[in-house]
Amino acid sequence: RQYHGESDEICNAKVKAAYQHGLTPILCVGEGLDIRKAGDQVSYTLAQLDGGLKDIPAEQAESIVIAYEPVWAIGTGEVATPEDAQEVCGAIRGRLAELYSQELA
Repeated sequence: RQYHGESDEICNAKVKAAYQHGLTPILCVGEGLDIRKAGDQVSYTLAQLDGGLKDIPAEQAESIVIAYEPVWAIGTGEVATPEDAQEVCGAIRGRLAELYSQELA
């Protein structure tokens, strides 16, 4: 996303295009080190999720792969702990339950 300037809107369009072409979309979400240090990792990642899933019906959403990637832990010497990942992944599941259903989450 960062290196190719892919906004939430572009990611959303790619998710929709993947469905139109019979592919399983993989929606990648995650925060950089500056977002993590500011303590905004959950809200930032959920905003990416919301943008990527905009106008996606439940019957399509159930086959999307959501990939959480703590970008701040790649090549920085920082290590993402299981607790770091669980905090954000739990929030992602919660948002999916809000948007669609507990079963889908």
